[in-house]
Amino acid sequence: MATILGVAVLRALVVFSCVLWAVPALANNVREVQRELGALGYPVGKVDGKFGKQTAGAIEKYESDWQLPVTGKITDELVARLTHQHPDTKGRMQKVDNSTCEVWNSYPQPRELITFEACKSDGPANATGTVVWRWFGGGDWQTATYEGQYKDGKMNGNGILHYPNGDRYEGEFKDDQPHGKGLREWSRGNTYEGNWQNGKPHGEGVYLNDGARYAGTWKNGCFSKGKSRSWLFTSKKACGFK
Repeated sequence: MATILGVAVLRALVVFSCVLWAVPALANNVREVQRELGALGYPVGKVDGKFGKQTAGAIEKYESDWQLPVTGKITDELVARLTHQHPDTKGRMQKVDNSTCEVWNSYPQPRELITFEACKSDGPANATGTVVWRWFGGGDWQTATYEGQYKDGKMNGNGILHYPNGDRYEGEFKDDQPHGKGLREWSRGNTYEGNWQNGKPHGEGVYLNDGARYAGTWKNGCFSKGKSRSWLFTSKKACGFK
C-alpha cells in the first residue's frame, strides 16, 4: 500500500522476458523516476533530473527490496514497476493471509502480507474491521492500516486510513479512494478538510499548508482563487498553472 501517485506520462509498449506491458516513457526522464522513488520512501536527494549516486543508490535499494538483480539503472522494467504497469506492481484483488477472503490492492509492495481478521467469507470482502498491510520497503518493514467498511473487496463507506509515514485520512471512501467528505492530515502538519472525488479534493474544502490557507472550491485536486494557486494529488501542469 502505498502513498496514492498521479504522474501523467506518455505510454509505450515494451517487451521484457516475453511479457508485454504498457509503460510510460520515463526511461529518459530522470526527474519523474526520482519523484516516484521518493514517493515510495527511497532517498533520492533533490529531485533535479540529474542521475547521480543518490538516484542510483535509491534504485539499488528498490531492486534489493523486490529481490531483483541490483543494477542501479533506469530500465523499462523499473519504469513499469514504478508506474504500476508491471504484473508484480499492478493493482489486483489479493487474498488476505490465512484466508480465502480477498481485498483490492491498488499498489502491491515487496514481500507484502495482508491481514483482515473480520473477513470470514470467500471472495471479495464484505465486512467491517481492520485491514493491515505489511511490506518491506525503503530498507525496512512498513505498515499501513485501514479501520472501516469494505464492500465488494474495496474500501467503501466510512473509514480511517493510516499511512506508514504517519499521514492519516478519515472520512468517506468509494472504490478504495477518498470520495465524499473527509480529512487528510499529513505528518508534517498540513491538513485538507472538505469534499473529495476519486481520491482528489473536489468541491468545497480548506487546505492549510505551512501557514497558507486555501479555502474555496477545488476541482480534481486543483485550487485557483485570485492569485492563490495550489494542487493536491495531481500536478501543476495538469491544473494548467504556469
